[in-house]
Amino acid sequence: MKVCIVGAGLAGATAAFQLSKHGHQVEVFEVRTQIGGNCYDKLQNGVMVHQYGPHAFHTGNPVVWQFLNQFTRFNDVALRVWANTPLGMIPIPFNNQSAKLVGDMTPKMIRDLLFKDYSQKQWGVSWTELPKSIRNRVPLKRASFESYYHLDRYQGIPEKGYSEMFSAMLEGKSVHVGCKENDWRRYKWDHVIFTGSIDTYYGFCHGELPYRSLRFEYFPSLPRREVQINECNPWNSWTRSVDHSHWLRQKVRNTVISREYPCEFDGSNERFYPKPWDAALAQYAKYARLAQSDPKVTFVGRLGTYRYLDMDKTVAQTMAAMSRLIAGKKKQPDPLAS
Repeated sequence: MKVCIVGAGLAGATAAFQLSKHGHQVEVFEVRTQIGGNCYDKLQNGVMVHQYGPHAFHTGNPVVWQFLNQFTRFNDVALRVWANTPLGMIPIPFNNQSAKLVGDMTPKMIRDLLFKDYSQKQWGVSWTELPKSIRNRVPLKRASFESYYHLDRYQGIPEKGYSEMFSAMLEGKSVHVGCKENDWRRYKWDHVIFTGSIDTYYGFCHGELPYRSLRFEYFPSLPRREVQINECNPWNSWTRSVDHSHWLRQKVRNTVISREYPCEFDGSNERFYPKPWDAALAQYAKYARLAQSDPKVTFVGRLGTYRYLDMDKTVAQTMAAMSRLIAGKKKQPDPLAS
């Protein structure tokens, strides 16, 4: 089978490897000038900088972990986060150390302190307007002094960076970068794996799906620090900042720190976060029904399936979709599934 893969990010690279491994001819098209999607990293002032925001990999799924370890060795770096709050700096998720600094708190008090201001900046709407699928993602309280944000069994960063991992995943494949959005449509394919926004594939026939985007600022030559700082307050307009030398434990005198500013997707920036609630969910369902009746295309990834997926969930979703396709059982996800 001759397969076109649109997008060279995590979903596209996973699909390309899986299909190629089973003897299918794959060709990858990417509009950016580099592979890796939002995981793309490169050296900046001697520091390996995540160019589209921090990407700390974590998973409890051994199948996903084993799959990615074919292409890279991971270090054991795990994310630590402190919050800049109206009560001062505290580690999050809220734990025994946090309580020692600001006093014990109820779940409601924790939400009010750590998530309401942050979420309003992140999503551009109030906490009460967010769906449960997003509100339930926030970790509230731990009865321990554990300072790591994620407690998954497997955590780390590729020892040589994400871009090296993607190069290994796509080694030997036909990959085109710097493409125009519809270059791939000029050829005939037996099947298309589409990792971009599903509304673009169907020419916005049901309207344009809403997304949040991000703007980044990078500050070189700053003192090194070990933690990500979340701005859980109303006075700083950015949501978080991170020291990128932390990822590979680079021993540098001066580091690069980035700040992240959420904003609406307006066509001139990148789509980062789907907003799958209210009218947008019904709108996406119309596109998903088109996909379910279309045997020539499979949609995967955060944009293709309009879901807020972590990295490991993206890999798992794509592996499952490719297994169905290889077995001749293509089936799109339920458009109304959480």
